[in-house]
Amino acid sequence: MNCGIGRWGMWPRRHMMMRRFSGLPRGFARLVILDALKDGPAHGYELARKISERCGGWYFPSSGLIYPTLSLLEDMGYARVVSKEGKRVYEITDEGRKYLEAHKDELQAFSKRGMPMRPNVKAIQLGSELGALALAIRHLGILSSEEKVEQARKVLEEARKRIEELGEKPQSK
Repeated sequence: MNCGIGRWGMWPRRHMMMRRFSGLPRGFARLVILDALKDGPAHGYELARKISERCGGWYFPSSGLIYPTLSLLEDMGYARVVSKEGKRVYEITDEGRKYLEAHKDELQAFSKRGMPMRPNVKAIQLGSELGALALAIRHLGILSSEEKVEQARKVLEEARKRIEELGEKPQSK
């Protein structure tokens, strides 16, 4: 392993070949793909589209995640290749259904906390506003005086307090 300083800095060269982060915890790509396959045979792009639809469109798995995982599922006996209308598609096997059933609690728990299969659209809308706000703050910090930056800090502090008040649950009597 070469750990010298090169184009990429002081890193082992093998870091360039490491698996890219897919947004899914390790091992969950299998569950998510099998869950999409239980609806019927599909090719890789159809599976990616199904998964994206289940995620509300905010996550679209790459072919670099889909196809290697399908090959792994095929090797494990959880999926198989079939021909449908002259196309090569994958379908879930009985073993794959058993595996999915055995791990359904993990998939449900993950859907609730990790990457929701049906995200809260309101939260996504708030997140996009937050992104726009961050950009405005960045520009203000670059282009403005200390006085304007302090005024903006006070505005943000007041906005935070008001948002916290909106989020408070009414007290039960």
